Amino acid sequence: MNKFSLTLLFVAAFGLLAAPSTIAQQLIAYPNQDEAIFVITIPDDWEITQAESMEDYFLVEGPTGAALFFRAMPGDIEETIEENFAYLEENFEELELSELEEVESNGYVALVANGTGNDVEDGTPVIFGMAWFAFPDGRVAEIWFEAAADDEEGAKTAKAILESFSPVE
Repeated sequence: MNKFSLTLLFVAAFGLLAAPSTIAQQLIAYPNQDEAIFVITIPDDWEITQAESMEDYFLVEGPTGAALFFRAMPGDIEETIEENFAYLEENFEELELSELEEVESNGYVALVANGTGNDVEDGTPVIFGMAWFAFPDGRVAEIWFEAAADDEEGAKTAKAILESFSPVE
């Protein structure tokens, strides 16, 4: 059994032990199982849309409409964060973002931020959670979620998915 298989087995077993027994989970390897650099765990009732290219985001959507986006691309973490914040400024009004906070997650240092805003298309109040991880090979993983401000369950689950991030060495 190779190191990746052992990592997946450990993460899956831990996810089963840590998750409520009534919720089925699935482990997603990014970008795919053969070349995985990280894994996340999502509930079975969330749908995944694969990215069409390395520049596109994978999308994971929950039954309440909450969504989580992720990808990893070569780049500088600060530039990536600036690009993400610019996207938010273009697509949300009354945007409020927290200061970046440095946290450790599964052996990696992540920069995280939270925020709120109103969708420019329909005015829906939205909450955000975002994390960026710098990999030793020069790639930056971006993982972020958005949910309607009144969707507590969707936001809670999306945050748990974000926090399930686990690098594959």
